[in-house]
Amino acid sequence: MNDVTVELLGLLAPLLNDDITSETDLDPSARSAAVEPAMLQQALMNLCTNARDAMPDGGALTIETRAIHLTEAVDKARPGDYVRLAVRDTGCEIPDDLRDRILEPFFSTKEPSKGTGLGLSMVYTILQQHHGYLEIESEVNRGTTIAMHFPVVPQPADSSDDTLPQLLDHLSDFSAVQPFCEVSQP
Repeated sequence: MNDVTVELLGLLAPLLNDDITSETDLDPSARSAAVEPAMLQQALMNLCTNARDAMPDGGALTIETRAIHLTEAVDKARPGDYVRLAVRDTGCEIPDDLRDRILEPFFSTKEPSKGTGLGLSMVYTILQQHHGYLEIESEVNRGTTIAMHFPVVPQPADSSDDTLPQLLDHLSDFSAVQPFCEVSQP
């Protein structure tokens, strides 16, 4: 997760205004997340673009990772180990009257030529597809933090742990599991 974050930050540098500083706060204990790298990059790019747009007069953008453990289900995410990938800005806050709508497809507070209203909706969809969850914190004069939480890649199972049964149970949530190939009998 940290490698993808650092790589993407290099691509983001030209998109940020000169008066926006960027930094990372990466947890070395954060394990790899069970997420398609291209989807992770898309989600992170959407969050960073929104953060940039929330700071037209400059500010600070911070990307951080943390290893966390859920003891209770959150949204549709099950208890277990997750990687928290957060984008924090010091821009304008999300008004209270809009917080319930920001994940809706095509909802935008930007001018029509500045955005499609699909950024946060896509982030939320990517998290749902990967059995993760989203946290949004926004305060007046402090900015906004949007944190994505992805399940970690299970460690290889040994005979004494129950990682494989947990993974199979987690995968059973998929509505349709397609075989990779079919084997015909002679």
